[in-house]
Amino acid sequence: MKDFRAFDVFKEEGEWYRGNLHSHTINSDGDATPEELVSWYQRNGYDFLAITDHDVITDVDKLDGKGMLLIPGLEFGYDPEEEPTYTLDMLGINIRELPAFLDPDRTGHVKNDPKISPQQIIDHLNVIGGMAIMCHPYFMINMTEPYLKYQGYVGMEAYNYVCEEQCGRGHHEIYWDTMLMRGKRIMGFATDDSHKPEFGHAWIEVKAKEKTVPAILEAIREGRFYATAGIQIFDLEYTDDKVRITFDRPCDVVFMPGCREGWIVRSYQNEYTLVDGRRRFSAEATVNKDLPYLRIELIDANGLKAYTNPVYFK
Repeated sequence: MKDFRAFDVFKEEGEWYRGNLHSHTINSDGDATPEELVSWYQRNGYDFLAITDHDVITDVDKLDGKGMLLIPGLEFGYDPEEEPTYTLDMLGINIRELPAFLDPDRTGHVKNDPKISPQQIIDHLNVIGGMAIMCHPYFMINMTEPYLKYQGYVGMEAYNYVCEEQCGRGHHEIYWDTMLMRGKRIMGFATDDSHKPEFGHAWIEVKAKEKTVPAILEAIREGRFYATAGIQIFDLEYTDDKVRITFDRPCDVVFMPGCREGWIVRSYQNEYTLVDGRRRFSAEATVNKDLPYLRIELIDANGLKAYTNPVYFK
């Protein structure tokens, strides 16, 4: 077997930064003040946090992250005329001011006009250097067609902690896979969707060149991150015929291929090595190099998951 080569996100220069991109305060329907929210994430080792209150932008410039990056944002909720059976819930990340078409009366709150196309919002976010992330599609039990139609969003939530706790509809992987199988190269995110002071259950680990908002956002757009509810991934390597992933605890490992039939490989047996006296577990599978892509899920003994973004072979 040929020597393993590190997958790009793990071999590139940079540091790992932990962050949550979906959170709420008393400015919409959260229980915590912006100050309380920021304080918890800062004290618990997060490197960045986006505050995404419903239909209103919370001013992060007035808050002290004490070294933690604060990213302005909001969560849009739309029932557009073009999709009458569909409620769009979408995160707008790195947006500081509402455009006139969303706030014509300058109230500071989004005017939820069904005539506004979600594509207009996505396009605006991209123009201003922000990004759109589709959130909790299973929670809303949406159809998949609208997600296929809209262009330019960076990804969607694969896991949302609050949705899982509230009603058991926090796992959205089937929507993500549906998009990937139909050619949309989008990334998968894990978020707290913080409302009550029960934080720190799901996040992303981003490999960025420096700890700045532009560097973090650039890395996210390029897919240089993985999503997790607690599992740490150390490495992802591949050759022409095998892929190996290394992580921090015993896990079932599911190798999810970009094809409709067969070849889903589930590994229950982990090997481990000692690194600085601590176990590092690994699993591997034979790769069909004709696949368009491969993504990997890890599941620990408590049912917590981690997700790699797709590795594209073509």
